[in-house]
Amino acid sequence: MHATASPAREQGRIVSESLRLAAGSFATLVLGCGVFSYLSRRLGVEAYGDYSVAFVLGVWCTELLGMVSGGAVAYMIAAHTDGDRFATTVLRGTLVSGVLLAGVVMVEADAIAAWFESPSLGGPLRWIAPGIPLAALGHVHRMAAIGRGRYRSQVAMQIGSLACRLLCAIGLVEAGAGAAGAAAAVSLSDGVQILAARRLGGVGL
Repeated sequence: MHATASPAREQGRIVSESLRLAAGSFATLVLGCGVFSYLSRRLGVEAYGDYSVAFVLGVWCTELLGMVSGGAVAYMIAAHTDGDRFATTVLRGTLVSGVLLAGVVMVEADAIAAWFESPSLGGPLRWIAPGIPLAALGHVHRMAAIGRGRYRSQVAMQIGSLACRLLCAIGLVEAGAGAAGAAAAVSLSDGVQILAARRLGGVGL
């Protein structure tokens, strides 16, 4: 006979996991506030505005790619034996579409900057663009990790990514790279995140 956990022990485990996830979410919020607090103070109003616009446009592009795959990867891995094959197909499609979208942003950076009437926006956009496919791939890997029940690992990846972004931003901005350096920090942290996410998601191209 298989031993079954008592209701009290199971309830305690659920509460413990919930508290860990809540603590992880709070840490993510604190780190995120730390990033924007530092950048808003060090960059100044105009440069911080350029960074913010570039960052939001990058998030929009990443979310657009994420909508294509959505949560289907998590469901397929959790519920189907061919989930890994499905996730690999989604990863390849995301990589191709992400690279194409990043290329469009890089080529049209000056045109986008002109549309926003901010010529200095072009530089941050070009540095934020490489992070678009990386962040989109990281999203798919995180969904794969969730499908395998690795919820805490998913939160840990977000914390690690934000910590990396903060450290890279401090280093680049203090070196005089300005808004472009802050944007590059986003792409660098996305690259670090995808390395960890691929390991935890267990799916490759």
